Amino acid sequence: MELDNIHIDFSSIDGYQKTFNYVISPREDGKSTTFIVKKSWRKFLNGYFSTIIYVRDVNEITDALIFTYTDIINKFRDLKTTKEVIPLYAKSDMKTGYVVVTDKESSEVLFAFIALGAKVDKLKKIKFRRPAYSLVDEFIINPQFGGKYLKGEPGRFKELYNTYRRENPDMKCYFLGNPYTLYNPYFVDMGLNPLRLKKGVIWTNSNSAVWRKGLSQPLYEKMLKENPLYNEDGVYKRYALMGDNIQDERLRITETLPSGYYLDMLIYIEGKTYGIYQNGDYLDFDNRFWVGVMDESRISKRRAVYAFDFKDMAEKTILYSREEKNKFSRLRMAMRNNAVEYQTIEAAYTLEEIYAVL
Repeated sequence: MELDNIHIDFSSIDGYQKTFNYVISPREDGKSTTFIVKKSWRKFLNGYFSTIIYVRDVNEITDALIFTYTDIINKFRDLKTTKEVIPLYAKSDMKTGYVVVTDKESSEVLFAFIALGAKVDKLKKIKFRRPAYSLVDEFIINPQFGGKYLKGEPGRFKELYNTYRRENPDMKCYFLGNPYTLYNPYFVDMGLNPLRLKKGVIWTNSNSAVWRKGLSQPLYEKMLKENPLYNEDGVYKRYALMGDNIQDERLRITETLPSGYYLDMLIYIEGKTYGIYQNGDYLDFDNRFWVGVMDESRISKRRAVYAFDFKDMAEKTILYSREEKNKFSRLRMAMRNNAVEYQTIEAAYTLEEIYAVL
């Protein structure tokens, strides 16, 4: 088979020449297939460059996963010039979180599957030659299905990137995802406010490019015609075909602190201090709190700052305990009643993550 010209073309984001490239587009865009065929496989044929494919958990590395990617190559390879890819690998390595896949015909490394959740110190000791790309497929989880990011996931990725790029300083990294939500720890780590991502626009900084891409019009019309799931208007069509971040729409985002609110409490989570402001109008039951990131230089030393994890403990923070439950009871009740506004999508998801503790 041959790839058509109505699915994703990476040249738009590649033109920015960034090391870290993030693509968020609807399900039907062929991101993974196009990447493997037009980027990873071509690089392998042109110099036996390999591709690192990251997953989160060790148990995700399976025979089925490996064949998912090699089958893509076999489906679209040039039958006249290349033989069928037969992957060779040690099944016993799967439990370690690191599997090297060699192409039988060339005896060269094609893929390396790495679990970000494995022990980083062990993964840093592993070396293989000439990685052209790093790929984090499905880098955005769907919160509706209970998925979880790893603790400190961007930091884990950075540690491994710094290790493996020594074999090829020009290695490029790609993160491919669907727009369940625009929140993810990678954007948080780079300081990107997802609200700035507009459809069809590529956002950049010194090292990264983020493309919130829509479907081409021919592909949109094709899917609309062929897939019965898109015959009716609804949230699934808006997410899977139109690229709307539907999971974020339930969040109440107000970027500036409303008037009449006063600082009630401070919490510290993963390197950031959040201010919890309470509405001074006690009769306004629909708008009880506003939560936003604080400038730590403006926080009084006499203010108690609560942390929820020993790893988040910093100078002048207090570890949350059962004794503090009463202090957070009003916030907890307001969250239950959807009476809380948030400065950013990040602030909203951060508070939701600790709700069970509160």
